[in-house]
Amino acid sequence: MTIHEEANLILSSRDLARGARYANFDELGLLPVPASTETWHPVPYQTLVTLAKEVLGNTLPGDYELIDEGYVLAQSGNQLFGALTYKSAQLNLPFAAGLRGSYNQTLSEAICLGGRVTVCSNLMFSGLLRVVRKSTKNVIANLQDMLYDAARQATGQHIQMVGDVEKLYRASLTDRRAFEIMGRAYGAGLVGERQLPVVKKEWLTPSFADFSGRNQWSLYNAFTHALKTTHPSEVMNRLVDLHNFFME
Repeated sequence: MTIHEEANLILSSRDLARGARYANFDELGLLPVPASTETWHPVPYQTLVTLAKEVLGNTLPGDYELIDEGYVLAQSGNQLFGALTYKSAQLNLPFAAGLRGSYNQTLSEAICLGGRVTVCSNLMFSGLLRVVRKSTKNVIANLQDMLYDAARQATGQHIQMVGDVEKLYRASLTDRRAFEIMGRAYGAGLVGERQLPVVKKEWLTPSFADFSGRNQWSLYNAFTHALKTTHPSEVMNRLVDLHNFFME
């Protein structure tokens, strides 16, 4: 069984028109870091990314490895948005991290963690857990401590999610029962009128062969597929509500 999800890094059309662009890790080091002041200490972009990688490398369970990373530079390089995706052959459940920072004091350094995160240049920033730290004195040391605490909590919840997935995978479903669950979910406001037919289609003819099994895990992924059309500012809450609905 597989989850076809990863970190979502979005470059908005508005920011693209204003010169924002995608970048790689090496390009982050080419930007000049502004001088510190008495009240503001900018964190070099590569330092922020490396910190996130080191903490996650030390806290993620099993054999998780970084399989994808991407970055967006906005406001002439003065704002950074990034996303990291990790996968494990043992647990078969992805883990993601989003991050942001700035060289013009418009954004506090922040990192979000979870099975799915969304980072957008329009300042949308969501995940299961978020760590935010203003760029003041000792920002790197404090951010590291906060990130370790959040990463331990997030990985604990992630392991719980792995157990939940196993339960859903073992719970078989008939079409009739699946349609009943769809109706209850619609009545509870978990999916909208336009999303409900997508759930039905994904249940009857899954886009991914991994979800052809007739079980709650396949239906769960039919719902998450439909929820991809949810506004980014709402999608994380909807996914959490969906998960709680299935685990009742």
